Amino acid sequence: MLQTLKIIGLFSLLIIVAWLFNGCGDVTDTSTASFVGLSISPASVSVKVGSTQEFTAVAVYSDGSESSVIPTWSVSGEIGSVIRVGYTGLFTATLEGSGLISAAYSTGVAWATLEVTASTEPDVLDTITLSPANVLARVEASQIFTATGLGASLETISISPTWEITGDAIGNLTTSGRVATLEITAEGSATISCVSGEVIGYSYVTIEGFVLEITAEADTFVDETNPTVIYYSDTSLKAGYVSVTDRYYESYFRFPLTLIPAGASIESATLGLYASSVGSYDLQLKALTSDFSATTNWSTKPSIGSYLLSSSFSADSYNSLSGDALTSLVRDWLSGATPNYGLALLQEGGVDGVVVNVSVENVSNPSMLRLEYTIE
Repeated sequence: MLQTLKIIGLFSLLIIVAWLFNGCGDVTDTSTASFVGLSISPASVSVKVGSTQEFTAVAVYSDGSESSVIPTWSVSGEIGSVIRVGYTGLFTATLEGSGLISAAYSTGVAWATLEVTASTEPDVLDTITLSPANVLARVEASQIFTATGLGASLETISISPTWEITGDAIGNLTTSGRVATLEITAEGSATISCVSGEVIGYSYVTIEGFVLEITAEADTFVDETNPTVIYYSDTSLKAGYVSVTDRYYESYFRFPLTLIPAGASIESATLGLYASSVGSYDLQLKALTSDFSATTNWSTKPSIGSYLLSSSFSADSYNSLSGDALTSLVRDWLSGATPNYGLALLQEGGVDGVVVNVSVENVSNPSMLRLEYTIE
């Protein structure tokens, strides 16, 4: 009986304690509180490009209580990116501008305003690039090199470098800031170095063979409509066809070979003609099989041999005519297998139009034969 009374007394004590807590209102049961909104902190922030910023989101309930939550984070404005790290959103700024970072949880969304400004971190030189990075050239040519400094993010960095050439003695290097010019004087291989602080950029140069430009020793043209007129002293050369008068023009060129050194092996030949006026499509280049002179006219024009190549022309510039057949012809001239009577430029297809080239009498832009060769 005594034991029963003790149990009843303990039960009554528990009821009294529960009544005191609930009846008096000192503690609220939050299990019945509903979600009413979301807040984000900080609500407004300014960061610099390359820096990071943490954000936190807090859920607010109907009874006024709050709790940290893990929302879905996003960013607008293309100013950076955000990832979740535990309960926080970690924003990384990548581009100047304004935007919003948002946190979404349950039925609530909260926003914070972002302002991304330029980084105050100084640009640090990471690499130097040289253009061109690899060069294959010939003696007596020149080559320009340009250096560009780059940061780790490939942004351009201002540099005032020093230059150096190592390896074979292929030429003379002159420099001006980020630009260097190599005047090539000999065959060989060398490395161009550009240095700023501890950063170095390189270009690798190989010189094989020589270049020789030979000015025409004689040139002229002939006119079918004026068969006895001599144009040897004119400052221009006409080649082509005029359909209205059924009139043909032909131009002739001859180049001396005495400037080519003994033992030279011709690798390529290019005829350079400076056109002052262009009114035709392709013209044909052929080999002459007999000589022309200061008294040549249409009636006494030289005989014309094999076809070499066709070429179109542009006005107010040198036009380059090249091909294997022309190179072979120059080799035969040099070896003596074929007499050097020169070249003819003409229109055989009856296509209307005339090209006017500058003659050797015009010292500014005379006809040129450009040879690339090696010494055996």
